[in-house]
Amino acid sequence: MAPQSSKEKSSSNSAKHVQISDYLRKLIRSKKLPPRHMLESEAELCERFNVSRGPVRQALASLEQDGLIYRISGRGSFVAPKNKTPEAAASTHTASQTNTPTSTDAPTIWLFPVGGHDIHHLIFAGLLSGLEKGAAMHNASILVSSLDHNQHNLNQYSNRIAGVFSSYASVDASTSLPSDLPNVWLMSRRDELQQDIDAVSPDNNTIGHMAADYLIEQGHDHLVFFSTMAAEPSCNTRLPGFLTAARRAGKQVTVIDDTLLPDIKPITHLNQVDQSLVSKLVDIYMDLSPRPTGMFIVGDYHTAIAQPILQERGIKIGKDLEIISCNNNKSILAMMNPKPATIDMNLEEMGIAAAHIMAYRTSNPAHPLPPMNIAPKPTLVLP
Repeated sequence: MAPQSSKEKSSSNSAKHVQISDYLRKLIRSKKLPPRHMLESEAELCERFNVSRGPVRQALASLEQDGLIYRISGRGSFVAPKNKTPEAAASTHTASQTNTPTSTDAPTIWLFPVGGHDIHHLIFAGLLSGLEKGAAMHNASILVSSLDHNQHNLNQYSNRIAGVFSSYASVDASTSLPSDLPNVWLMSRRDELQQDIDAVSPDNNTIGHMAADYLIEQGHDHLVFFSTMAAEPSCNTRLPGFLTAARRAGKQVTVIDDTLLPDIKPITHLNQVDQSLVSKLVDIYMDLSPRPTGMFIVGDYHTAIAQPILQERGIKIGKDLEIISCNNNKSILAMMNPKPATIDMNLEEMGIAAAHIMAYRTSNPAHPLPPMNIAPKPTLVLP
């Protein structure tokens, strides 16, 4: 028998892709696979249909596009709830609302308690946007609640609050909540959290590695890691990746952070960072000889303060010193001239992933997966 032509192989793969999607579609629509049920893994489907991963992934992508399944990175594919489309979900609730909905099919509420400074925090908007989009996929809504409103909201929506999202920056706002509710942590401080929790966090080690790689690719041999918040884990956990990448390439690294200022108490919140503090750290940089020519500043907010100070001291950004930042906060980056390269933590993707985890936890209490710890891959954004 003559070997299959490439055209025949393509046709065969296409037929397999349709066969797999039809098989899963039938199970889902017949309700043999209930909402939020985890599908067989890609490897299991490959074995069942005797195919490579290509047709399996095509089939899953087709089902996801049709709204029949959703995927959690690193965990697998799950049957979508009946009302998956955003149009089926109610709009986001806020802590200021006073009328309790009475509709029997009103969406489930997931509580997002925030501390006093959280709502002004630069990461808040991105996370909330992702939570809202993810909640809408599961006919749920997000209720943003301050510490002062937690008890009021629990009383008012007690029959509909099914889960809680916590943030390391809002620990105080979370302590008064019932401990039996499913809890998914956002931006978790992994040094303080147990391993048996669900958490969605930025991949800080990769962020540090990516920043060093960028500066090395631009031809810099002496790099500086510049941080105003050494005590803040989401900043200092970027340092190991930065050091590893730089040293692997044989580059020199200098670390400049607030621990070098003995008269300054450890900085743990963004609202403690001011021009005076950053100016003192810039002084340390200016005293170096020779000065590093590539700098990673741990966040766009910090960069927006440091860059003008460096320019006032005669440093030409892009010539004497190249900067890469982090967070991809467009409103802050727009204020800088020149704009630095930055790294996007993909906060919205984090919020969506957290919502998918919450949907699974609230729907499958008797069949839990092991703790889910997800860190979306960061993205380099060039100026």
